Amino acid sequence: MRYRQLLVFVVCLGVLLFASSVWAEAVDEKVEQKSRIEQLKQQNMLLQERIDVVREHQGRVLSTVQWALSILAIVAVLLLGYNWFSNKKIYERDKAAMNEEMERHKEQVDQRVKTHFEGEANRLNKEVSEVEQRLNGAVKQKVDETIADSIKKLEAKISRVEQNSNLRLVDVEFTLEWTDHERWVEKDVMANALTSATRMLEISFKANHDWYLDQALDVLEKDIDTLAEQKRNQPPESTDVSNLSVQLEKVPAEKRIVVDSIKEKLSRLRAGQKGS
Repeated sequence: MRYRQLLVFVVCLGVLLFASSVWAEAVDEKVEQKSRIEQLKQQNMLLQERIDVVREHQGRVLSTVQWALSILAIVAVLLLGYNWFSNKKIYERDKAAMNEEMERHKEQVDQRVKTHFEGEANRLNKEVSEVEQRLNGAVKQKVDETIADSIKKLEAKISRVEQNSNLRLVDVEFTLEWTDHERWVEKDVMANALTSATRMLEISFKANHDWYLDQALDVLEKDIDTLAEQKRNQPPESTDVSNLSVQLEKVPAEKRIVVDSIKEKLSRLRAGQKGS
């Protein structure tokens, strides 16, 4: 029993000791906290004083900066004004110098252009004169050629007209002689018919046409054949035969076969007449 009481007493005493130590620690901690709070308050007051000092210093600095900025702004405005004034003077001076330079350059360009155009005008005038001379020569040559060509055409036309007129005259003359020849053939006077045929041959040379020549040669050959067959006819005169021989020599070479045949028949006719 005593042992239990002693144990309880010891436990209670331990609890009291523990509680007292805890309370003492709590008191010490509270005192320490109060001390810390006091220190913090003092530090806060010091910081507040420092902040006030800093604020006052910053205010002074800001005021100084504002004054400095104002002075700088005034100086900048003055510098800008001076710069603008100086630039304006320089611009006006440069503008005047550029105007003078442009005027001189313009005068030089005008002089060069004037000289160039005068040279070009002289060259063009010279070329125009040469072209005019060439054109005049070409036109004159063309006119001369045109006139000469017109004259040639006119001469050719006149020649054709003359040829046609001559051909018509020859045709009339040839037709009349042929009619006369046919009249002598109808009368059976072959010597006179041969004379008419010889005249037809002469007329055919004037026509310069193969048809008349062929007709005349054909008539001559037929007349000689008729004279050779009809010996009772009067023989042709020697002058007519000689004239016929002369006319036959004028016949072109391409008709030589017919001419040789006529000459051979004429020779036989003359030989037969001499034999009779």
